[in-house]
Amino acid sequence: MKKSKTVLFSLLTCCFLFSCAKTNQNDSNTSASTPVYTLNDDLFEELKEGYKAQVQVTEVIDGEEHQYLIQTAAKEKEFSFIQYQDLTSNEVVLHETYLGRRVDNYVYATRLNISNTLNYYKVYNPVTYEYFTWEDGFENVFSFLSKKDFIPEDYDPNLYLLSSSKLNIARVNHALSSLFYGNPGLEIVELSLTLKDDSIQLSAFTDPITVSQTYEYEFSATFTQMGAETTIDYLATPYEEVQDEAFETMIATLKADNYIATAMNYVDNVEVSNSIFRSNPDKVSYDIYNDEDENIFAGTYALNENLVQDVIQIDGQYYKSESPYVGNVPHPSFNISRACFDKIDDHTYKIKSNVEGDFTVYYILEALTYTIANLTIEILDDQYIFTNISGNNKTVVTFSSFKTADVGYTIDTVLENT
Repeated sequence: MKKSKTVLFSLLTCCFLFSCAKTNQNDSNTSASTPVYTLNDDLFEELKEGYKAQVQVTEVIDGEEHQYLIQTAAKEKEFSFIQYQDLTSNEVVLHETYLGRRVDNYVYATRLNISNTLNYYKVYNPVTYEYFTWEDGFENVFSFLSKKDFIPEDYDPNLYLLSSSKLNIARVNHALSSLFYGNPGLEIVELSLTLKDDSIQLSAFTDPITVSQTYEYEFSATFTQMGAETTIDYLATPYEEVQDEAFETMIATLKADNYIATAMNYVDNVEVSNSIFRSNPDKVSYDIYNDEDENIFAGTYALNENLVQDVIQIDGQYYKSESPYVGNVPHPSFNISRACFDKIDDHTYKIKSNVEGDFTVYYILEALTYTIANLTIEILDDQYIFTNISGNNKTVVTFSSFKTADVGYTIDTVLENT
């Protein structure tokens, strides 16, 4: 293996200290010179089933020091890490959970969708330009380690070194890097294990990495869990469903596909464009206006279950556009779960911070905020207002005219465009 390499998520030079606290404490009279743990196959079998470690990180970049915590956890095809702002666990800087799926061997990150279901995304490796598989460094490293891999030191009967033959296996080395820092981008060049009174310490080192700056790290960690009962810190977990009559009525009303929706797009609170979407179950029409007062009109209606016809408007008259084609009348799905929102007051709901989604779940025309970021929903007597804010951009969609929406044409009045 190379002596230094580019770190996948940051450039690092590392020194690690890793300790495992025993769950069941021994009697206080136990001699400090007699370790509770024994380096045996049972210990490695327990770690192979799962581990969770809390790591104290001392980061030095060109002589400037900063300390913070990282927590990693691993089981079979499950891996999580949390990085905190400092040595407390008050502010999370980065949190990821990687899971495996039966369909393949790729590593998947998870996010909670606005429908209260999980989205799975393959994790991309920017170094190899390929997607990560579990063999790339996210496996539980103890799946590859056993007592025979550790060589006892003559001067200390409780100190062992991981053999260089095992350390130089890329698959093992990358998994060690993930255990210590949450990603497989480091190369560990030495690993020692020490049996303490009621804990196990691992010390590991990497070669320095210098590019524009020199990075040095020291890590001190503790096993907080071991074995089959180890819990993964899931980033995305569906919420328990919530019964809310007003919210459920709104979703049912919108899914009936009979309404008019008006969207206003703003940049720095200045309107830059707007659009109107008119919906019936069997037909739609829409207008898109920009800041130059240009107008785009289009429509679509169903001929039968799988065949649709597009419509254009010329001089106030509606005409067929091109030939019919296989498809469906475009409607938003409105697959939106009340569980993903906090209720602010009697009429207002705000999306939870860890929920994501696509704007088109409730509006399929132009928007400046295609990704759902800071979404609020107001439920009023005769209209629903969806406001999505992302940075300086804001899109406000107002739904009204429920059950009485006029799309502007009837199917039998659309003319042939000759």
